[in-house]
Amino acid sequence: MTSFSMQQLFLLSFLFAPSLASINLPKHVSVRELPRRRMTSSFSKTTVKRTPLSGASSNARGRHSTAAAFIDPSSMAAAVGSFYQTSPYLSSFLTCAVKGIAADLVAQKQSASKQQKELEATTTTIATTEPQDESSMQRGGAAVISSSIDMKRMLAFLLYSGIYQGMCLNLIYNTVIPKLFGPSVIKNVLFSMFVVSPFLTLPIAYLFKALVFSHSPVAALQQYWSDIRHENLLKIYWTIWIPVQTVAFALVPQHLRISFIAAISFLWMIIFSSISSK
Repeated sequence: MTSFSMQQLFLLSFLFAPSLASINLPKHVSVRELPRRRMTSSFSKTTVKRTPLSGASSNARGRHSTAAAFIDPSSMAAAVGSFYQTSPYLSSFLTCAVKGIAADLVAQKQSASKQQKELEATTTTIATTEPQDESSMQRGGAAVISSSIDMKRMLAFLLYSGIYQGMCLNLIYNTVIPKLFGPSVIKNVLFSMFVVSPFLTLPIAYLFKALVFSHSPVAALQQYWSDIRHENLLKIYWTIWIPVQTVAFALVPQHLRISFIAAISFLWMIIFSSISSK
């Protein structure tokens, strides 16, 4: 074993004293506690590295909340209401035009189905009452009514619904009638039902149809008068529309009045399309 003299030990301590002094240890920390301190610092570093994960999750939550706000029903309803209030004529045209097409489409399908059933019943009656040879039985079978859509008829109802029921009635119901009679619900309904409807609304519908089908205006008005006499057109009209008009003038806000009438008139357009196409 190597032995050091006191002079050599003193010299070694003098040489290594600056390097030992450069280790800035707290006064209360001993050399034995160094490994424990290093472990603690490593754990603190690990904690710092995990911190961004919480930020990512908060960003994800933010994106979900933004998406939820984008499809918020109340915001959509407010946007629709604003559109109807700021663009009354355009919104009235679009609403009533779509309604007119849909109602006429339903009426055409119902009419074709009814004609097909009547034809099948007639064919069955003929087949049971008249004898048929074998060849005719092989060729037999009821004829099929064409289920194709009458595009001209649909165009007529699109124009009538969009231009007159949408734009013109918006002017009549929200501007002209209130100026004539003020807020009186009874006067507004009576004027609409017994003046506007029989002398303007219904005749214009027949004239639109005559325009599309290249019929004369006189023939259109003759059909209108015939439907009043034989199909109870006005009676059916008043039965539906007097209660609806009363609610519209009494309770519905002005900028939504035409849309409310359009929603109810979907049923009326199906009935009217069936009556006027006979």
